[in-house]
Amino acid sequence: MDARPRTSRALRLVEPLPDGVYDVMIVDVAVEEHHPVRIDVVVTAGPHRGEVVSLRTSAMQRDPLGLLGLPASVTVTDGTPDLQVD
Repeated sequence: MDARPRTSRALRLVEPLPDGVYDVMIVDVAVEEHHPVRIDVVVTAGPHRGEVVSLRTSAMQRDPLGLLGLPASVTVTDGTPDLQVD
């Protein structure tokens, strides 16, 4: 079992990304009242390297602004992402 903390169990992709595991860096976070949190990540390795992907969630388990600049991984299964902060 992976012991890394998960950011949210309610993430969804804004842009499509094929199923797989992606190394990413969190490059932007937007927190607005009455709107889901937006987390933008850039893929740092593999064929999708350099692509910026936006995730949305309304259920954060961490301070979203504290995520800026952190390395993470995104696992996409059946189109559903799981963000794990390293």
